[in-house]
Amino acid sequence: MSNEASITVVAGDTLSKLAQKHGTTVAAIQQLNGLGSSTNIRVGQKLTIPGAAGGAAPASSTAPAAPASKAAGAFGEIPVDDRTGLYGGLSFGPLEKSEVNSIILHRTGGSAAAALRAYADRVKNNSTIGAHYLLDEKGVVILTVAIDRKVSHVGRTRDGFEKSGNANTIGIEHAGVPFPMPVPANAKDTATLEKNRASIARMDIAPLFRRRILDLSDRDLFALARDNRDGERWFLYGDLDAPQRRTTFLLAKKLLDHFGLGEADLLAHETVSFKTVGEGENIKEYLTARMSYPQRVARLGTLAQGAPELRANADLQKLAGGEKATADALSGAGGALETAYYDQFWKRGAQLDDLIAFLGAGPADPVKLAKKIAAWVQ
Repeated sequence: MSNEASITVVAGDTLSKLAQKHGTTVAAIQQLNGLGSSTNIRVGQKLTIPGAAGGAAPASSTAPAAPASKAAGAFGEIPVDDRTGLYGGLSFGPLEKSEVNSIILHRTGGSAAAALRAYADRVKNNSTIGAHYLLDEKGVVILTVAIDRKVSHVGRTRDGFEKSGNANTIGIEHAGVPFPMPVPANAKDTATLEKNRASIARMDIAPLFRRRILDLSDRDLFALARDNRDGERWFLYGDLDAPQRRTTFLLAKKLLDHFGLGEADLLAHETVSFKTVGEGENIKEYLTARMSYPQRVARLGTLAQGAPELRANADLQKLAGGEKATADALSGAGGALETAYYDQFWKRGAQLDDLIAFLGAGPADPVKLAKKIAAWVQ
């Protein structure tokens, strides 16, 4: 008799449950079926079970359950809610590490709970539309599809990005809803265009992205509204929620290191495909600023040690030392300091850049320097 058996995956099956039922291990099933480190299985999938003969007897009730393997992408140093057992069926095939060339940044258009409900429905309908990760409103990282599996998250690519499609990228969804605004009747509808600009000026939005949109001509702003319309409204995504900032930075950094990629390989969804403006651009701008923060702090420290009068300025030295301590502490495990830092992220970054530019422009006016230090947001 053969010591292997073929089974068909049914609802509720996981590799851990199958291993326990058939008296084998998760690793043995993975190896025999070419699954690598993935724990993803889907209803209707055929699997070969090692160590079983036909309908082999279940393992003894006294035998310990085989430990479930951690899906690829559930990094130990980042808290990750591994739900690949529920949503891994969204995958449409294996993804080799060497094939990954980009990380695509998405927004859900709704709540994280709604996104997960949609994922569950798609699994039932054999759809492969989803993403590898979902960050909820509180910044919790949910792994839905292992990063050694492909999932459809990009859509039709723009010219020049054909190699940044589903077969070569990792997708990170962030819970978030776009802001609705009225669609101008045409490029001469100045009243509606000005209402749009006033709304954008008030939005919580990444600074450079805000400036780019507000600097558009009436004609270009109307075209943007027209191209992102849904009936009488058009939509624009704002910034990440503050609780999402820390975890998306940690996750993005880990993924870049894992795949040997750089910051330039973090791509906004609307850059690669045809999506709502601001969907990933806000996130990309944040990640670029966050990744450069330690270097900017180091630059401030260098400038503060330049001229003798700067070295003798106790307030400046205290400020520069405090920024260095913050930069060092941000590699730790959270806390009140990190909460304050990410809540004030853009204001802190702007004042840091302003002080660097001021000190780098030549001899510093002591009165102006004192004012900048007194207004510093800690």
